[in-house]
Amino acid sequence: MNTNMTRLPLLLLPLCGFMGFSPVLAQTTQPSVSEVIDEVIVSASLIPTPVGQVGASVGLITQADLKAQQTVYLRDAVQKIAGISTYQSGGDGSTANIFMRGMTGKYNAVIIDGIQINDPVSQQAAWPHLTTQGLERVEILRGSHSVLYGSEAVGGVVSMFTAHGGDTAQELTLEAGNENFRLAGYQAKGTLGDLSYGVSLQHADTDGISSADENDGNVEADGYRYQGGNARLVWSPHEDWKLDLALRASEGRNDTDSGAPADVLGTYNKFENQAYRLDAEYDAGSIQHIFRISQTEDENLSISQFLPLLLTGARQMASYHTIVELTDTVQLLAGVETETEEYETPTESYEVDTEAAYLLIQAEPLTGVYATFAARRDDNEKFGSFETYRMTLLARLNDKIQLRANSGTGFRSPSLFELLGKSVFCAAEMCGNTDLQPEESESWDIGMVMTPRAGLSFEAGLFEIQVENFIQYGNIVPSDLNDNCLAANSFPGFPATGCGKYIQSGGTSTSQGAEFIADWQINDRFHLTANYTQLDTKKANGDRDIRRPKHTVNLSLTGAVTQRLSATLSLFHARDTVDTNFNLFRDVPLDDYTLVDMTASYEVSENLKIHGRIKNVLDDEYQTALGFGTPDRSAYIGMRMGF
Repeated sequence: MNTNMTRLPLLLLPLCGFMGFSPVLAQTTQPSVSEVIDEVIVSASLIPTPVGQVGASVGLITQADLKAQQTVYLRDAVQKIAGISTYQSGGDGSTANIFMRGMTGKYNAVIIDGIQINDPVSQQAAWPHLTTQGLERVEILRGSHSVLYGSEAVGGVVSMFTAHGGDTAQELTLEAGNENFRLAGYQAKGTLGDLSYGVSLQHADTDGISSADENDGNVEADGYRYQGGNARLVWSPHEDWKLDLALRASEGRNDTDSGAPADVLGTYNKFENQAYRLDAEYDAGSIQHIFRISQTEDENLSISQFLPLLLTGARQMASYHTIVELTDTVQLLAGVETETEEYETPTESYEVDTEAAYLLIQAEPLTGVYATFAARRDDNEKFGSFETYRMTLLARLNDKIQLRANSGTGFRSPSLFELLGKSVFCAAEMCGNTDLQPEESESWDIGMVMTPRAGLSFEAGLFEIQVENFIQYGNIVPSDLNDNCLAANSFPGFPATGCGKYIQSGGTSTSQGAEFIADWQINDRFHLTANYTQLDTKKANGDRDIRRPKHTVNLSLTGAVTQRLSATLSLFHARDTVDTNFNLFRDVPLDDYTLVDMTASYEVSENLKIHGRIKNVLDDEYQTALGFGTPDRSAYIGMRMGF
């Protein structure tokens, strides 16, 4: 593996940024319900389709949403979508993850501009470091989508798209706030002849809070620094074909505490990732051809009170798919792809190859009835072949009621770390298990969308995901009773008798629940959204999964207070959550909590806006991971300037 992957992304990003000079600021007006229904979705079938014809469960976050909420980190934006909750072990930069319908990060494919950014070593996306800078929209597919996205899409897909092309615009963002938080961001987009472009750059740093909860006597602040950027270049010299290049790079460092949790000096994580994707597209009218190559590389260095751990992962992909318009109401998608995942330590390297082929048919068999059927076959050099399928159906009963249903299967191959990972906490320092087999899943969901009048919609749905051959981090008794892992796992007064090991549990793990969504364009000035999720997750042994609230509620009111002043008021409530107390070796309940956030933006002139936000207005004391701190009430102020 090339561990010195080209620095081209970082070199090109600042050059692209100076291509446009128009005094245009991005619009922040909230879209109406009808506009959202007509929004074109790409991720669900890889065929651009109006969301009102998509049978899958789809959530959409627009650029207007992100700016109105003044969202810096993507996890805060996706948490406002029904069926999604998050946790974080401390402040900015600390370990964080999302749960889509109860499925943790390694079951959710995360994609930006067509680049899958799940780290192949852990299969997790770097949620602590994913920002919203430069994003034009985010499409969220809930439920299994392995049939199009392969392994790591059992719970769903988060697909991000950066802004590019269109009217020339540039924007500079500056912010400051509590814990000495500082942020600077720049983005530009536009068109130069046959070339459309977009670029975004961002730097953020903060003194932070203690990752281990300060209410337990921990006082050391754990700082965080991040910088990164994206670029998109699309060259269309002819109306029938184009080249589409996406670039991404980021790096940073966050201080950490022990997992106990307690203050520890001098422990930190450093990360660096780079990626590119190149498409060649040919449109011959009723048939389109898309050739794609992409590569990602993630390097993570962890400095702890034990041993430094350096892990490097890479993914190379090549694919071809075609979209054929068979009739006015029937479209066919067919594709093949090959993927190589690599894992490196300072002394060893491993790789696994997978080849796949897939087919999807999208049709309107009856007026107002939209259906898809898709099938896929994956051939993994280690695990053999797996077949998956997915069916969706959406029926418009009339102009006010839609019914949808979908069902599918999925799989997740063990991550390279689950197969081969090493740590001082594991017997003979070997956490991985080469006997692991892929997990297999079945999922379904049904729902109804009602639009009783213009500007008002309601949605209700039920879902279930079942996973067999579930992989978990368990305990074994080491064959050598003097194994160093016993000392590493021991605490004062609690000598360890077992050490870590990835194992395959028997039985079936289940995640099921209900989602309710309301969207009301009250008038030309105010927009209200709300959702409620009830979630019940169980491991194969019947125990509850940790850190997943049984009940979550989101409310958000956005409005134009005056012609120049806009504001938002949002609320998130989580109830009935458990986490593991590793001192007592049992699960304990976490306190319920309610977070209220407020934002405001004032248009000083056509090219200048001043904005501010207050997070955790009620100053609620809460934890999303047992023993780890969360920010108190905090305030931020900033400006956006177009030029």
